[in-house]
Amino acid sequence: MIENVPEGVTVSKLRYPNDSGTLSTIILLGVKQRTIIHASYVHDFLAEFSPEAVFVQMPPDLPVFTKTSTEQSDFWARWFAFLKRAKDVRFFVNSMPRFLSDIGMNNHQRLKKLMEENIKPCFDDYDLGMKAIYSRHKNSKIEKTLRPDALMTPLLYGYNTALSKNVQTYFGDMPLLTQRELIARTLTLTQAQDIFSETVEEWGDHANFQFNPAVKYSGVFLDRRVQYMTEVIR
Repeated sequence: MIENVPEGVTVSKLRYPNDSGTLSTIILLGVKQRTIIHASYVHDFLAEFSPEAVFVQMPPDLPVFTKTSTEQSDFWARWFAFLKRAKDVRFFVNSMPRFLSDIGMNNHQRLKKLMEENIKPCFDDYDLGMKAIYSRHKNSKIEKTLRPDALMTPLLYGYNTALSKNVQTYFGDMPLLTQRELIARTLTLTQAQDIFSETVEEWGDHANFQFNPAVKYSGVFLDRRVQYMTEVIR
């Protein structure tokens, strides 16, 4: 797998001391989120190397991680209730983590519930393929087509290998609401409006879904997330 790396994928190998005094091997895959070849490569890579734990670049407070209930099966509704500070909203992992254990899902039953109660039934936003998970681009309501999601695809590994091993899955991106708070502190209202207008024009008027404001304005949107994820991996 390491010898046959698709174009655009980067593979890095780290060695880091663990609690038992030995060295753990950490392999980092750099992929393009919306490329099917990259998503399927992630799937095959995990299946071949069979790691004990997987770090997924997803915030722990995404709407899809909101636990549903018999009274309210729509996780979007639960998430909006969470934004309004409803006290009974729960997540599959801690939405405001303080420790590494807060972002870990080491119980297969929890991962199974996430996949079967939240992701599988949400046909408009997600689809599970044989080697990739498909999702809506940036949760956009403009683009209707579900596209390959190389960042979500690692969830298939833990879900599909449950009978043979219990895989620990860590959702290691900075919490979404923390990201938004930091962005709000950085940008003026006019700057935020300009970026929003530019994004709407690119996605809506020009159908340029490759445009990513987070990449263009990485100092605002990405730098602190990278620092956060570096510390989580460390």
